[in-house]
Amino acid sequence: MGRSGPQQYISVWDPYLITAQIITIQCVFYLSFGASLFLLDSIFSVDISLAQFFSAKTITFRETIGFIVTISFMFASLVCSVSLVFIVERAKQCLDFTITMYVFHFIACLFFGFPTNAVWWVMVFLCMGLMSIIGEYLCWRVE
Repeated sequence: MGRSGPQQYISVWDPYLITAQIITIQCVFYLSFGASLFLLDSIFSVDISLAQFFSAKTITFRETIGFIVTISFMFASLVCSVSLVFIVERAKQCLDFTITMYVFHFIACLFFGFPTNAVWWVMVFLCMGLMSIIGEYLCWRVE
């Protein structure tokens, strides 16, 4: 007989699953970030570059490229928050995977120099919070 009621999760340490989930979320982030950058760069006739992905200097509100990168960054965070429902499936783990994703993004950004732009830091923490809160809420609704 089937058991009715809330779904019970058994927590098992599976490093391969965790690694696959981290890689998948990172890929979703960069694919959605890149697709959004490509679309907005095409609309506003801006040349796409790796600096838009990883340089803190591109996140600014003084130029068109800054708005493009900022909007794309926020869009990618929203897409990732929805993908947490399908990839992580647990509200308890959303914050962990969100922070991990942004730490890896920070490490990648270090190849373009240490981010000293205050707007970059505000955007990262804002998007991190949004991704985590929306992801947790959506996972909680599914659980």
